[in-house]
Amino acid sequence: MLRKTYVPMKVAKVWRIRALNKLKEMYRKPNIVTTIKVRKLEWAGLLVGMSDDRTIKKVLQGKPDARARAGRPK
Repeated sequence: MLRKTYVPMKVAKVWRIRALNKLKEMYRKPNIVTTIKVRKLEWAGLLVGMSDDRTIKKVLQGKPDARARAGRPK
């Protein structure tokens, strides 16, 4: 995507594609993969700090909820 946004440059009558590190310098935005990983770690930290009786923590840990019925519904 960045290679399409920042068009190739002309050096000595030859068109060249910009290097990836040069594109990152020009774009100056955080890497999306790194951003997603950081947010996942932040969410995991919030879950660790929650009390064990919170519904979302029970669901993510796989603990059965008191409201859920066991077996097949009638």
